[in-house]
Amino acid sequence: MIDFIELRDGLCGVPFLITTTRDPRAEQVREARSLAERTGQTYVERSVGSLTRLYEAARHAGPSGAKGILVVHRDEYTVWLPEGLTFRYHPGMAVHRIKSLAQGGHDPMISAMELGPGERVLDCTAGLCSDALVASFAVGPEGAVQAVESSLPVALTVAKGLRTYECERKDVTAPMRRIRLVAARSDEVLRELPDGAFDVVYFDPMFHEPVRESTGIAPLRYLADPSPVCAALLTEAARVARRSVVIKDRTDGPWAHDPRITRFVGGRKRRIGYAVISGAERSRLVEGA
Repeated sequence: MIDFIELRDGLCGVPFLITTTRDPRAEQVREARSLAERTGQTYVERSVGSLTRLYEAARHAGPSGAKGILVVHRDEYTVWLPEGLTFRYHPGMAVHRIKSLAQGGHDPMISAMELGPGERVLDCTAGLCSDALVASFAVGPEGAVQAVESSLPVALTVAKGLRTYECERKDVTAPMRRIRLVAARSDEVLRELPDGAFDVVYFDPMFHEPVRESTGIAPLRYLADPSPVCAALLTEAARVARRSVVIKDRTDGPWAHDPRITRFVGGRKRRIGYAVISGAERSRLVEGA
């Protein structure tokens, strides 16, 4: 039943509880049970009203250590967090970015990646897949975008959304459906890939100093893997990337001034930019492994 995502072991963001909405349909219950069995998480019948009561009842029943509750809805998953936040899939600003590109506009990430139709992108920090969605639009149906997410509840929720979310714009929905999301650690995925398997390898690590206006991703901060892009990971990425490794960062962040960076794409009025490792710098990374 859970055929919309590839799952690996050793993921973060676990354990968590799995349940349904109130008065669920039979297929929701089957899906929730199947999901719990496949992921090794705990299914809890929605026998009490609120998710807060369900969470507290599970805590008193035993040391579950659950970080939250994944709720199986009729057409989506959400993750309830005891901090009072709910995580759900939404394409976010990707819709506006794709609209701009479709009208001949400029997108700094696409410029940094130098993407064209038919190319291949590996997004090692999928999150909500907003950047992967824009990249999928840019490379078109003849290209390919694979996204990797190491937080299991995030990966499940986003993968479900990529298959079920309906947008009024077909040029958003179609590239959304083409994204292949893998629930795995990015270092493991990179090690398995041959040299030059993708044109671009991309990272969007969690900023140490978050952009305060980005309240929409607040729940993601509780679930995401905070691991930084370490030297070994960067070396593997440089080997797998045929053309470049691109890292999203604040304009005053460490990657903006790293000596290995070939160029940094970001306007003066933007607080976010893209560090690009390509050419000789990328080759030196690979040779120095």
